[in-house]
Order: sequence, then structure tokens, then C-alpha cells
Amino acid sequence: MGKRVPKRDRFGLFAQAEQEVLLAFKLSIKAALLPAGEKQPIIKDVRISIDTAKRLVRLCQELGIIEEKMYFSIQEKLIEASKMAAGWLVYMEKRKEPRTR
Repeated sequence: MGKRVPKRDRFGLFAQAEQEVLLAFKLSIKAALLPAGEKQPIIKDVRISIDTAKRLVRLCQELGIIEEKMYFSIQEKLIEASKMAAGWLVYMEKRKEPRTR
């Protein structure tokens, strides 16, 4: 999608949004490879990174850096990733709780 963004904007705010998405991707891989007890803080960082990316993408759209159609496409994917990360975190928290009978 970056090639459709004007060159003057591609290396500014849009690049920052891309970096946040890549950071979330990197952190999610790291969390997947860690032992169960060490995943939660990384998953929380994933959620922060995704939310930051959502806000940056929204700002890109409001400033006219990206088209509305591209904005909705990106936001849809970021919202889905955010839901998945939240679900993963809930799952890890439930797993940590002691089981009672």
C-alpha cells in the first residue's frame, strides 16, 4: 500500500504507522515462541503497538495521506488483530488462574 502513498508522506507519518505494525508483528512472534509464563507482558505490548498503529492510520486518513478506501481496509485488519491479541491475553490470564473444583 505504501507505493500508493505520495512520496512526501511515505517517509513521515505513514512510515511510522508501518513501523508500529511491524513491531506488533515482531512482538507477536516473540510471544508465540516464549514459554507460557512469559507471554503476557509481550502480548500487552502487542496490543499497545496495534492501538498506536490504529491511531496513526486514522491520522493519515484525516490528513489526506491515504484514501478512505485504503483507510477502511487497513483499519479492518488492525481491528481484527487487536481482537485476536485481546483474546490471546484473556486466554493466557485464564490459564494462569488456579483451577478450583
